[in-house]
Amino acid sequence: MRFFATCAQALEYPLIQELEALGATACAETRAGVSFEGSLETAYRACLWSRFASRILMPLADGNAEDTDGLYELAAGTPWEEVLPRGCSFAVHAASRHPAITNSRFAALRIKDGIVDRLGRDHATPDPENPAITVYAFADQEGATVGIDLSGRSLHERSYRVRGVKAPLKENAAAAVLWRAGWPEATALVDPFCGSGTLLIEAAMAAADIAPGLGNPNFGLQELAGFDAAAWNRLTGEAEERRREGLARLDTPIVGFDVEGGAVAAARENCRAAGLGGKIRVESAAIRDFPVADVLPAGGLLATNPPYGKRLDPGHRGLFELYRVLGAGMARNCPGTRLAVLTAHDELAREIQLPLESRFRIFNGPIPCRLFVFAVGDRPAEPSEGAVMVANRIGKNRRKLKSYLKKNQISSYRAYDADIPEYAVAVDVYDEHLHVQEYAAPGNIPEATTRKRLHEALDGICNAFDAEPGQLFVKTRSRQKGDAQYTRQAEEKAEFWVREGGLEFKVNLSDYLDTGLFLDHRETRARIRSLARNRSFLNLFCYTGSATVYAAAGGAKHSVSVDLSRTYLRWTEENLVRNGFGGNTHRLARADCLQWIRRCREKFDLIFLDPPTFSTSKAMRERFDIQQDHPQLIRHCMRCLAPGGLLIFSNNFKSFKMDSKVMSDYHCEDITAESVPPDYARGNPHQCWELRHPGDSR
Repeated sequence: MRFFATCAQALEYPLIQELEALGATACAETRAGVSFEGSLETAYRACLWSRFASRILMPLADGNAEDTDGLYELAAGTPWEEVLPRGCSFAVHAASRHPAITNSRFAALRIKDGIVDRLGRDHATPDPENPAITVYAFADQEGATVGIDLSGRSLHERSYRVRGVKAPLKENAAAAVLWRAGWPEATALVDPFCGSGTLLIEAAMAAADIAPGLGNPNFGLQELAGFDAAAWNRLTGEAEERRREGLARLDTPIVGFDVEGGAVAAARENCRAAGLGGKIRVESAAIRDFPVADVLPAGGLLATNPPYGKRLDPGHRGLFELYRVLGAGMARNCPGTRLAVLTAHDELAREIQLPLESRFRIFNGPIPCRLFVFAVGDRPAEPSEGAVMVANRIGKNRRKLKSYLKKNQISSYRAYDADIPEYAVAVDVYDEHLHVQEYAAPGNIPEATTRKRLHEALDGICNAFDAEPGQLFVKTRSRQKGDAQYTRQAEEKAEFWVREGGLEFKVNLSDYLDTGLFLDHRETRARIRSLARNRSFLNLFCYTGSATVYAAAGGAKHSVSVDLSRTYLRWTEENLVRNGFGGNTHRLARADCLQWIRRCREKFDLIFLDPPTFSTSKAMRERFDIQQDHPQLIRHCMRCLAPGGLLIFSNNFKSFKMDSKVMSDYHCEDITAESVPPDYARGNPHQCWELRHPGDSR
């Protein structure tokens, strides 16, 4: 069965990780949500255990809907009798991005009419105020979907919030703050601006393995026809047992402070309502007075949502001092810890003046915020032996590359790639910015050791480039699963232009693991430029179109760039326009590349094929695996290759083996060695092949 989990924007990546851990498969990120597959029990488990989702939706029918009459027809044709029990009440919630469906209330009314006309009024009664079951609908230009909300009320509404304060932190936003900051691996948690205690309670629930949905009095799924009571009782019973066991072993210090007496009282009351009164300590103290050194040992985490105001103005001068005091107090008193701060203003976070590990976008309700995670004072004033080793190796690599970079007008290159195995990071230079990717450590390496090595590596990188920590964009890199291959890593939009080969390309160092410019394909792009004059060029799986820009610069008579992502096609267009190319000569096609090449009847003189290792995008009709599917994909490309033409095929699957039948049917030459640039010579970034029709010579 297929389902859809909604969430606040910027929580899609944590939600994918969570759903996969709960047994979901085929997870695919969309804007403010994740589609996934699984059994009905998987959906039950997601409702009970998800800390990041807002709702779990079960689609019942898809179809085309050009207007509200189309929505009516879709609703009238959906088998609601299979899910809506006789005598139930229901309401309809509709949302639309379709230009012809602009009134969501009227859209919901038409869907309600379709349901009633199919079932009859004696079967189910519309009740917009207090429905037992909520029907949802969504429409855009690609189609419409109707289904059932399994959640009932929003999943972020935990049962423990019995007393609130002004501007509370939303529960699933608090869970995301903690997850991004590495909780519950820390040795302790402190929140000096605890408010009503949301961060404290979410931290204790995560550490004690407590399902956030356990206190929900009623889920929508319980009202449906076909509700599996036995499965639900088994899941809730398992959750109750895990809660009992988790509370029994929870001894991690979790401490909150607040200067407002009302907030302290609210936090204590909410902790008691959550059944955590004896596990969380809440006291009254101002930021300058709270005993941080006594409650935050090495390896601990201070996570907080300090005051920040909706906008900064002269009346907020005290906020800057507050953030400075927080940073200074941590640096002075808490060596070997981490600080995670959620704020709506970057200017405030800069006052903390600690080495920045990472930053992420998180919405606190409607307010766009950023989470800043800092490393605190566990490094000596003098660089460690490891930091010196990393700095020396980077310096050696840069000296070797100096003449190559200057000759080829290159400002973006790889300076280090886990050259010293203990310091397993990749360092890419983009002008004055440094993009650092941390490779996932083996499971047998302790977390404390991994973190220490990362800090030493970052020290060495800063020393080698004479850079400040704020110039580093640090990302954790691990083996990606399925749809997570292009998942957003951070959300701060650090975009700018870099030069390569006399051309300019936009890069984004914050949002994705990949930055928009594959540096290891530099030599391949140069070869495309040298071959493109007066040729037609196809760029399949074009990504951000850098190869198309090179082909245009080489004098290609026309080009077609194909990708399924609107984002990447807009990026491609920006790159083309920036370099003086565009218009009808260089056409962009948004399509499933596998379907597009099968239907294509056009001939091209030069084709660049650089597919992903795997793809399970929701918008694609099929899954793709490079090793299994490359023979058929290559044959379709060769069918579109003009006589005398050239197909350049590349992929980054480490264990890739070219199909023997492909090698016998075409003139096939492995050019990997000459396609890898000098700054990647220490690794094995990709394989690259040139294919021609039989009889065509190089």
